[in-house]
Amino acid sequence: QPDIGLLDVLVNPNIARYDAETQQVYVQAAMKVYALWLNAQAQEWSDEVWDSLRGVSNRLLRSVSDYISAQGLVCPAECQSRAKNLLELLKLVSTVTSNPTPAPPPILTELHAMFTSYDLNPIAPAAQAKVPVPESLDLDSWIDTPVPDTALTLFPPTPPSTSPTLADK
Repeated sequence: QPDIGLLDVLVNPNIARYDAETQQVYVQAAMKVYALWLNAQAQEWSDEVWDSLRGVSNRLLRSVSDYISAQGLVCPAECQSRAKNLLELLKLVSTVTSNPTPAPPPILTELHAMFTSYDLNPIAPAAQAKVPVPESLDLDSWIDTPVPDTALTLFPPTPPSTSPTLADK
């Protein structure tokens, strides 16, 4: 059974200080560890397990919400997407476990299968170079019309200051 303390580390809002790639790994690992932990909880289902599961899931829900809030617009889309997926997964588990049940909700074991059903092997570094580029593919032309750069109209450059500076005096 995975250590629940590991989940607290993986979803700690302080991971926002790491670079985006590291944050993505933390969030993805948190999803996997949480799914593994849920599966273990389902195997030992009881009222005490339900109570513990609710407490841990609610704590993680708050931590992930705090992490997303701390990120704002700093984290790239991939990182935000993974964090929001984890948040939705936590909300889903919270919803299906809102009331005690005699048997564990099926989602507790199904989430684990999402990460373990298929073996994923890494792609060799040179594999992409072996895939031929179709002749009709023009990588230099736009797929769609380019979006105009509106940054200059929204934020025009400020003219240089004409007032004397300390260096001029």
